[in-house]
Amino acid sequence: MDSIIVDLKAKNCKEENFLKAKDLEAKGLTKEAIKYYKLSGTKEAYNNLGGIYAEIEEEYELSLEYYDKSLELDENYATVYSNKASLFYNIDEPEKALQEIQKALELGPDNYIFYYNKFIIVHNYNNNNLIKSLQLGLPIDETLKKTLKEMDYSSLNLSEFQRVKNEN
Repeated sequence: MDSIIVDLKAKNCKEENFLKAKDLEAKGLTKEAIKYYKLSGTKEAYNNLGGIYAEIEEEYELSLEYYDKSLELDENYATVYSNKASLFYNIDEPEKALQEIQKALELGPDNYIFYYNKFIIVHNYNNNNLIKSLQLGLPIDETLKKTLKEMDYSSLNLSEFQRVKNEN
């Protein structure tokens, strides 16, 4: 019975630290929030630390370490895979970004944000390949030609988004 009480107290402490960290982060007190997220040690806390280190601190390696810690606690935490995809996309590693977003979609096939993220990755990846091909004078393959025809630079192209969604 005592071990159950100790486990409950530890769980409550983790949750309290997590909630305190979220509150501090919302108030813009990132450094203080980091301390409480680390004390919490939950998968959500590690995921949020990954986000902080990627977006605010621009410490990408450390960000990946925290995302991986989150996945050690729950390898089926789809949001982390989506966040890792965003990180890889932002540091210009589109192949890794596509792998991570695909894993997120496998685990969370009903999450429209994952489809949106995949759309952005695929859309911009194809666009970047087109630009590189043009710069290098390389022939443009049929996929890139099709993407170029479907692209609408004034807004997100719904038909392209549907195509990406339907591939899954």
